[in-house]
Amino acid sequence: MRPKSWLVGLALAAALGWLAIPLGLLPVRSALAGSPADVGLGFETVRIEVGAARVPLVAWWIPTRAARGSVVLLHDGSSNRSFLWSNGLALARALHEQGYHVLAPDLRGHGDSGDAGGTPVGGDLAQDVPAWLDEIERRAGALPIGAVGFGLGGQVAIYAGASDTRIRAVVADSTWADLESSLRVSLPSATGMPQLLVRSLLWSARHIHGIDFSQGRAVDVVAALSGRLLLITNEEDPQVPRRQLRWLAREAGVAEVWVSPAPPPEHPLYASAGTWGTHSRTNVLYPEEYAERVGAFLGERME
Repeated sequence: MRPKSWLVGLALAAALGWLAIPLGLLPVRSALAGSPADVGLGFETVRIEVGAARVPLVAWWIPTRAARGSVVLLHDGSSNRSFLWSNGLALARALHEQGYHVLAPDLRGHGDSGDAGGTPVGGDLAQDVPAWLDEIERRAGALPIGAVGFGLGGQVAIYAGASDTRIRAVVADSTWADLESSLRVSLPSATGMPQLLVRSLLWSARHIHGIDFSQGRAVDVVAALSGRLLLITNEEDPQVPRRQLRWLAREAGVAEVWVSPAPPPEHPLYASAGTWGTHSRTNVLYPEEYAERVGAFLGERME
């Protein structure tokens, strides 16, 4: 390599990174990997439109008999309403058996839902939730409503629950207090990039690609959920540092917290999940306990 050519290589790597990292924050359109029928549930596909742009949104409505309430079940980023890696359909079945209607939407820009442009994060996506609550009330009447979300869906659930009192209980699994500060830790862990480069890439995401990280700060609104919030994470989640959960719990004032134990190093999950590790996988690792804890929390808050 010629003298100083390493500088050219570094500059090219940085330039590519400025493109790649922001694109990595964009929602990825993933194909459905199943349906409620796969877990023995009857369902209806529901379509609504929101906003002045009439953005089309799609969800599955899973009704139950003699319902005690309804639950909005929100998937992780780059996933969809079939819950590609969080075992959400099994949770939908458990909630159905516990007496809850379940509405499982595709977040805007994910699955079959439309995209109004930009890079929406938690606060932006939560603006669509009231329309889904209206749809639930149209179908189920004035039953109490809860929200359960994984990852990005947990962020959306916090924002939505903080602004709409129709949501009586929120369960947020593997979500962050502040997206930008969380990425400063998780990106070096996942990619091996030096911290200085990561900070530069996040700067480009904000100032060049227009990602509004201020809408990824559930910590700013979580106090409104004091007494009606359950936070869940796995102790070895490599994507969201555990101190993010502690920060959310502290700012909420009163919140229940469940930190599930990590599986042993030889567990096959590590091979299949790669750098995502146990992120959003507590329901995969401990489905019966998960359904029991979440169901008990919702039952107490929604009676």
